[in-house]
This record gives sequence, C-alpha cells and structure tokens, in this order.
Amino acid sequence: MWGAASYLQIMASELSDKLLAEILELDAELTVTMHIQTVDQLKAIKTIKGKISDIGRMKAEEQKQENRKPEQGIKGRRKGEPEL
Repeated sequence: MWGAASYLQIMASELSDKLLAEILELDAELTVTMHIQTVDQLKAIKTIKGKISDIGRMKAEEQKQENRKPEQGIKGRRKGEPEL
C-alpha cells in the first residue's frame, strides 16, 4: 500500500466553478478539502504592492548584473579593447 500527498494553494479573489469541477473530475482517487479565509482588502492591497515591489527590485538587480558582464567582441576581446 502506498500514498502520496500534494498541496495546492490558490490565492485568488474568486475560484470559478469550472476550475473546481475540473479538479473534482480528475480520473484519480483523491480527497479535496478547501480552507477559505477572508482577507481584509487593505491588507491584501498592501501585500500585493509589496510583491510587485519585490519583483521590480529583483528585475533591477538582474539587469545590473547583466550590465556588469563584459561584452565579448571578435576573438574574445572586449569591445573597445585594442588588438595586440
């Protein structure tokens, strides 16, 4: 006998009936439980703005790292570097 457990977290303002129906119609023996928690709208907005800000910071950091990499020209020379 064996078993497996999977965890799926959906954070959304709505859960469509179609999605729930598709999950329940899967050709597998499974138990579906739902834990629904209301969230204060102001707290939700603050959380989302924080996530968006985090993503922006990550993108900026990645761009900085890309800009720090030396560009390679012909024969492995850096652009603007004199030929020896």
